Amino acid sequence: MRIEEHEIRLGFAEPLTFADAGTAKKVFALPEAATLLGISRNVKTAFSAGGTLSIGASASGTEYLNAAAVTSAGVTHSDLQITIGASNEIWANIGGAVTAGEVTLAFQYALPTKRPQDY
Repeated sequence: MRIEEHEIRLGFAEPLTFADAGTAKKVFALPEAATLLGISRNVKTAFSAGGTLSIGASASGTEYLNAAAVTSAGVTHSDLQITIGASNEIWANIGGAVTAGEVTLAFQYALPTKRPQDY
């Protein structure tokens, strides 16, 4: 049997607002060898005009979240299990012709604490 130990961590990004719409913003950088487990979104103020949120590993990336609606206040979560490769940056992009809105992002990730061992 192979056992791997991991430490679970939580990282927060600065809030994104309607003023960030249309311009990709680097919001977080994961440590080397991290596994991204999930992204939580706390929409504090609903975005207007059909606002959406995309999150990925590059300025145009959508591999973690693709055009998710952010037009209702509240907390939502996306489960993932993605081992981060060469690029550890996480980018977010607010879409739509929004005139109001604010969202805070939290990233859940795991880091190996020991080398895998066979028992």
